[in-house]
Amino acid sequence: MPINRALFDQGRAKYCLQCAEDAKSNGSITYSDYVSYVKKIPMMLKTNGLGLTIAFVNIKGGAYEIIKEQVNKWFQEEIGSKVFLLQPDIKLNDVIPQMNSNEYRLVTYELLSLFNWLRRYADGLK
Repeated sequence: MPINRALFDQGRAKYCLQCAEDAKSNGSITYSDYVSYVKKIPMMLKTNGLGLTIAFVNIKGGAYEIIKEQVNKWFQEEIGSKVFLLQPDIKLNDVIPQMNSNEYRLVTYELLSLFNWLRRYADGLK
């Protein structure tokens, strides 16, 4: 069964709009920090790779904590269970060491696509 890329992109867009709105209404973080971090993560992915970027996000607090939860939710509930076969109780950083190179590239590409939409909405809601 072929993957409908437009359908995935619509799902990403809808999810990212909700994430940006949730972050903006979250009183425990500074929204400008959230926007700044969302803009930095794609370059971190390209420069440092998936594993190191996810490890960095996992050890940070504040707005990074919100981003970590949003990424895990995307892979666990929205797309992961359908495409990457992640179980709801397994986090992305738990499966990265077991991925083969094709899975690693696919997850990296998916995160870059996700952050492309998230950056647009986060910046637009400022």
